Amino acid sequence: MKNPKEIALDKIWNILIALLIGEVGIAYNYKPENLPWLILGLIAILFIVAVIFILSYQISIENKEEK
Repeated sequence: MKNPKEIALDKIWNILIALLIGEVGIAYNYKPENLPWLILGLIAILFIVAVIFILSYQISIENKEEK
């Protein structure tokens, strides 16, 4: 059974995939007026990747302590 952090990590991965699909759509239909949304999306991707790394690290520490 997964603990709550692992479930949250799975949901964050799903959000990251959806955000990447949206970014590809914006980049494919690139127009200068879409640039702020493209930059905002890239910042969001970097933030979500950082959250994924932090949660993964915490989960790995918890798993080591259980053993």
